[in-house]
Amino acid sequence: VDPQGQGLAWIRNKEAANGAKETSFQDKGFRTALEDCMGFGKPLLLANVENELDPVLDPVLDKAWIRKGKTFIVELADKECDVEPDKFALFITTRLPNPHFTPELSARVTIIDFTVTIKGLEDQLLARVVLQEKPELEQERQKLQAEVNGYQKKIVELQDDLLYRLSSCQGSLLDDPEIV
Repeated sequence: VDPQGQGLAWIRNKEAANGAKETSFQDKGFRTALEDCMGFGKPLLLANVENELDPVLDPVLDKAWIRKGKTFIVELADKECDVEPDKFALFITTRLPNPHFTPELSARVTIIDFTVTIKGLEDQLLARVVLQEKPELEQERQKLQAEVNGYQKKIVELQDDLLYRLSSCQGSLLDDPEIV
């Protein structure tokens, strides 16, 4: 959900290094782009969709991959297409502020709302002003933000590791030096 188009810009920027292609249902080459991206394991950005998706995407959203030898295929309507399930990624964006997706679609995809809040707009405006006035300060802020994000990921990893060790511990917790 991306009414302001910021999510679209973020995905373009994030996936540019991976050779992402962008298309839409109105594009004549939509089907070709889908087949190419699946076959070569590239990200596909499907932009500006409405409330309903093309039924040709159903096997892709269901991840109905069929193993054929060492490769995987997926049946798209009238033909079989190769797919690289470990590398292929599908991003779908809509400009609708409050789309009404079917419950089935909502269960098959992860929905992220990129709608900007007043606080978010204030932060963006402040960042642009600081970038204009004192670029070194904005660079420091970005570096610190990246550091904080890294620490948050590390905390989650450590929590998961601790929970795993606690759940797999045999006997007394105090007898296990790894946990203590």
